[in-house]
Amino acid sequence: MKNLQIVEYEDMLLWCLEELSLDWGDHFWKSDEILRSIAAGDKRLFFVLVDSQAAGMIFFSIASLESELLFLFIRDNFRHQGLARRLMKEYFATLKTLKIDSLFLEVRESNTGAQALYQSLEYRLIGRRPRYYRDGESALVMKKEL
Repeated sequence: MKNLQIVEYEDMLLWCLEELSLDWGDHFWKSDEILRSIAAGDKRLFFVLVDSQAAGMIFFSIASLESELLFLFIRDNFRHQGLARRLMKEYFATLKTLKIDSLFLEVRESNTGAQALYQSLEYRLIGRRPRYYRDGESALVMKKEL
């Protein structure tokens, strides 16, 4: 990787969302939902750019002393390069400055790669949500303390 940047949503929001929406399909929130959520003030979005190309993003909410990871997405051609871990580290650093100490997420039961990443970042399994996703797949609920 030649040039890696992490930028918050204000900097390049529409361009990054447009570019990434080509790859994410209907698995995530729609662009207008993301924009409305950010405007409400309780959610944040970071993009990772590689050589000025949107490679991925992380979207999360903040409420009181807790944060929920809503999604982490890396384009297929940028996977296995440490970008997801890099975005997660930026997420943790942001939360530390805000004095957030409890982090939650849901992950598909079949997504063992993501589960391994989260476990390596000290998330622990705290529950399961049966038939959580539209397609009927269950979610695992994980928690991390900062």
